[in-house]
Amino acid sequence: MWDPDAELQDAAEQYAVNHDGRHPYTDAWPWAVAIVGWYRSPQRPAQTSRAEVVLDEDDWALVEAGVAEALRLQMRSRPIGDIPTDLLADELLIWAKIGRDFPAPGETGWPAPTGPYIDRWEALADCLTAMNPERGQRVLRAVTTVLKELSAFSAARPYVRSYGAMADYRLAATGVIEVTLAEVAPALTAGIPIPVRDVAAYNEVAGLETVAAC
Repeated sequence: MWDPDAELQDAAEQYAVNHDGRHPYTDAWPWAVAIVGWYRSPQRPAQTSRAEVVLDEDDWALVEAGVAEALRLQMRSRPIGDIPTDLLADELLIWAKIGRDFPAPGETGWPAPTGPYIDRWEALADCLTAMNPERGQRVLRAVTTVLKELSAFSAARPYVRSYGAMADYRLAATGVIEVTLAEVAPALTAGIPIPVRDVAAYNEVAGLETVAAC
């Protein structure tokens, strides 16, 4: 029987078995840094009408932690490269603010990660649960804005050579066509292959290096 309070912990334990003991938050971290770096690049054209996020460096560090947590939350059900960018955009917002029945970070249903970035996660959790909510709201809005800009960018499929060929393959394989993080990975220059379930589903994405997910 599915237990929502065990889902994140069970997913993390299974992920660790398949990835040399690493927590999914550890593997999400370099992609989060790359996403925030992409957003902050002066060469990035605006994708939406949202106001540009202006923060100090301490808050940007929390935004990186928040993007990594949004990725970790989605990784409970799919490899990081297969995360749909539209779902990723609202993931942390839903957990932190919208979902009335969602646990608070650090509770049983939303456990802290393990690994080298736990201090970053704890700083984010403290920010989101502080008695004075202004900073938490500011960081949460920034995470959402960054990820919505990425989602809008991905919707144009800037690296897809032949959408028809890609769509035909995906429809035949799964019956679903989604815009995923792997499709915009060439813009993020994270410097590592991105795990996906089906490498062939990304053959039409130029400049992309994928690896079959464990």
